[in-house]
Amino acid sequence: MIAPPGLSLDLSPTARRQLVRWAAVCILLFAAGVRFAALNRDARFHPDEALFANFARHAAVQGDWLLGGNLDKPPLAIYASALGMTFFGIQPLANGVLDLNIYTGEFTARLPSTLAGVVWAAVMMALAKRLYHRNSLALWAGLLAACSPLAILFSASAFTDGWLLLWMGAALWASAGRHWVWSGVCLALAFATKQQGLVYLPLAAGVGWALHGWSWRLAAGLAVPLGAGVTLFAAWDGLRTGSPSVFELAAANNAPKGLVPAGALAERAGQWLNTGRGLFGSATTLFALLITAFTLRSLFRRPVTQRMRADFVLAAFVLVYLLAHLLIAFNLYDRYWLPLLPPLILLALRAGSWAYALLSRLIMRAEIQIAAIVMGLVLLAAGLDAAAGNSGAAGGLDDSFAQQPAVDDAAAWLTAQHVGAIVYDRWLGWQLGYYLGAWSDKRLTYFPDPVALAEAALVLDEREPRFFPVPSAVDAGAWLESLTADGFKVEKAAEVRGITIYQLTPPE
Repeated sequence: MIAPPGLSLDLSPTARRQLVRWAAVCILLFAAGVRFAALNRDARFHPDEALFANFARHAAVQGDWLLGGNLDKPPLAIYASALGMTFFGIQPLANGVLDLNIYTGEFTARLPSTLAGVVWAAVMMALAKRLYHRNSLALWAGLLAACSPLAILFSASAFTDGWLLLWMGAALWASAGRHWVWSGVCLALAFATKQQGLVYLPLAAGVGWALHGWSWRLAAGLAVPLGAGVTLFAAWDGLRTGSPSVFELAAANNAPKGLVPAGALAERAGQWLNTGRGLFGSATTLFALLITAFTLRSLFRRPVTQRMRADFVLAAFVLVYLLAHLLIAFNLYDRYWLPLLPPLILLALRAGSWAYALLSRLIMRAEIQIAAIVMGLVLLAAGLDAAAGNSGAAGGLDDSFAQQPAVDDAAAWLTAQHVGAIVYDRWLGWQLGYYLGAWSDKRLTYFPDPVALAEAALVLDEREPRFFPVPSAVDAGAWLESLTADGFKVEKAAEVRGITIYQLTPPE
């Protein structure tokens, strides 16, 4: 562990540089190790991961690089997964047709995001060094980025958020160095990964203003590349003839429904803040208190320096982002905390430096060293917890990383049934579509309610077998009763690790 800020080591300048380099290498190796450990867990796709992996597989196996279908996200992260599948997963069948094993597909869809997560840890070190010009703070930034349970788990996933985090961090790094055009390019890449990347435009502009002052070069450097990126994305979206617009679907799926009622604010805040424990594991509360105390103390300090202005910009972004998600009826997902990681890491460095200076007046330096070592061990433990899939211990990340049903086993059973079999799928959706494989000969059909299913099933004149998979967590009594009332014979065909598959025989 590198010494805390302000601790003098009896080393030559050359030895210090070597120590810093090796410490940085060790941090990046740890970041890679925990992310690849998480990548290698035997975990089925979350429904959203399955959605993105389905589009990526269609591109890699079937050549659909325009990603036709109901897609509500920009394509960049999906293209990265498709390239992972192309280079590391696709195998030709005996007849020359390309195919992808479903488990190899899980790994290769998640691999590019895992690599992006390691690069992001390096970017955070570079950003801290550029802002604060201290190797010790750069290394602590790398350690916080390497060990964040949220960052680890979303890096080793097929969600789009790992790539989003990389481009956001890179945009701040470029802005802090007065590379306005490159910052705008990174913002455009963030938007091309996920529309949420737009929220970093005011943050990148604010950091640039705080450190270097406002200028037309800053405004144009950010706005022109970002505008060009949005225009290119709109043009790509227009080429997807026969598919709904990504913009329209995103608005329909994610637009908030007004403000949160006052009576629901306390429960919503508890839910949101509980999920936020995944930022830094068990150290999250301590960092939150330190950052709050440091920010309040800075409000009364004079004169206001460039670094203090940058602190205020970062703190204002965090506050506005938190209030927006508490007061506006956005969906609350654990991954929505990720945009706060870069500013919170930077604020944690500043708050930690302030706490070190304060404690150095009160206790011995050796005791501060011990506290720093303990903090480092706490962060490492949180990272190892996340890598092992212990999301509860890592911070309560129960939404995106909950145990998924054995959709792969159910899909294998259905695949073995007669060609052209009909599968009435109400609950397994994108997951079942992925695990049935790239070239499934089964017909998946969705109906939103029991009456619609029974009515459509009655008028379907087909002799192929029909199946209705039901996860154990679902009460399908109304569905089965509706089918029985309309004359269907309903019988259990298979029990597959938490999924019951019913066979439906229509009335004569």
